[in-house]
Amino acid sequence: MTLRTVFSSRLCPPGREPRVFPGMRTLRSMLARLKPFPMALAMLIAASETRAEPAPGAASESSDAEPSGRFYAGGGIHLSESLVPYPRYRFTSGQFELSRSYPSPGISLSLDLEVQVKRSLIGGSFHMGNWGRTELPGLISLHAWLAYLLGSGEIAPYVGGGFGALLLVDGEDLRLGPAANVTVGVMFFRSRRYLRPELTLQILLPLFDTSGSMTSLRAPAFLPMALLGIRLLI
Repeated sequence: MTLRTVFSSRLCPPGREPRVFPGMRTLRSMLARLKPFPMALAMLIAASETRAEPAPGAASESSDAEPSGRFYAGGGIHLSESLVPYPRYRFTSGQFELSRSYPSPGISLSLDLEVQVKRSLIGGSFHMGNWGRTELPGLISLHAWLAYLLGSGEIAPYVGGGFGALLLVDGEDLRLGPAANVTVGVMFFRSRRYLRPELTLQILLPLFDTSGSMTSLRAPAFLPMALLGIRLLI
C-alpha cells in the first residue's frame, strides 16, 4: 500500500464521492478557458526570435535601430466575457431549475495611450462597453499598465499588468472599486511609426464585491472579465 493510497482513503472513505471545493471548480473553469493562450504565445515568441536572428556583424546596427521613446495613441474593439459562470434559471422538463453557465459575450470599445521604451511598454487604457445581447453588467474601466516585450522582431509578444478603477453598471445598480489588470498581447510591425496594430487579451480582476451587479440573480462576488480584441495605434 502506497502513501498516496493511505492519504486518499483517509480523505475520501470508500463508498463516498470525492469532495470538490467550490473554489476549485471556479479555478479549473478559469484555467480551462485560458488554456489556448499560453501555447499560442509560446509559438509567437519562437517565431519572433527566429525572424530576429541578426546577420554576422550586424549586432550593433540592430541595437541602434531598436525603437525607443515612441508615443502612440489609438483605439480598439474587444469581445468581453466573464471567466466565471453565472447563476441562472433554465426551463427544463416542465419546470425551472437553477444552474450555472457562462453568459453571452459583449462588445467593448477602448481608447489607448502607449509609450514604447526599448523592450518595455507603458500604457493607459479606457474601456467602455459590454454592449449587445449579454447578461454581463456594463463596464467602464480606466487603468495604467506596464509590459515587457518578449521578442525583438517585427512580431513581438508582450506580457504585463497594471492597476486602475472599474465601474460596473446594471440599471440603477452601480459598483465602483479598484481592479487589477493582466495584459497579454502581440505587437505587429514593431518598427512602423504609424498605424501599428496589436492583438490584446486583457483580464480585469475586481478587488471588490461584485455580487450586486445583476438585477435578476446575484452575480458572483468575484467577477473577472476577459477582453480579447484588436487595437490600432497611430
